[in-house]
Amino acid sequence: MRLPLWLWILLSASLIPSIVAWDIDLLINTQISTAFGGLPFSIQPVLVVNNLKGELQSTFEGRVTAHTLHNEKHASVWKEGGGLVSQDVVNGHVFFEGLGIDETGEYQLEFVLYDEFNLVLGTAIGNLFSVEVGERYKLDIVTQPEVAYGGGVFGSQPVLVILDRGGNVVSDVNEGTVRWFAKDERRV
Repeated sequence: MRLPLWLWILLSASLIPSIVAWDIDLLINTQISTAFGGLPFSIQPVLVVNNLKGELQSTFEGRVTAHTLHNEKHASVWKEGGGLVSQDVVNGHVFFEGLGIDETGEYQLEFVLYDEFNLVLGTAIGNLFSVEVGERYKLDIVTQPEVAYGGGVFGSQPVLVILDRGGNVVSDVNEGTVRWFAKDERRV
């Protein structure tokens, strides 16, 4: 027996309140504190899945994703080794590993809870935290030298910066030597 379209719509509408009223709550147990550009957070987020009475849901099957929330630079959170920034719920807990952000700034992460059918059941928003400039990692050329003629100086001199692993300029370095070798010059 086939149901008329109006009956399908009525039945579907009556199911919507039950979907919205899941007895599931996603809570952040451990917040991010220290962060440096291009490095994994020193303290990784830990979340728990409870019911609305605060009881751990150890048999819940699903996953949690993480992304940055409303940031000016549109920087995104990444996971060491690549791939989706997603972690399975295991025994009611979600232990993220290797998350980081490259660009310095103020950030908040939003965590989204999905069930085993990929339905969104809830979200949790973390505390505001800062990503600071990390330790010096590499030297980068900002301005390439222009062509020079034999025995003359370059039309514009090279400009170099020291960057952290996230590509942020490390501005507090006031010591060191930079040696420039021509492409053909042999280093002995």
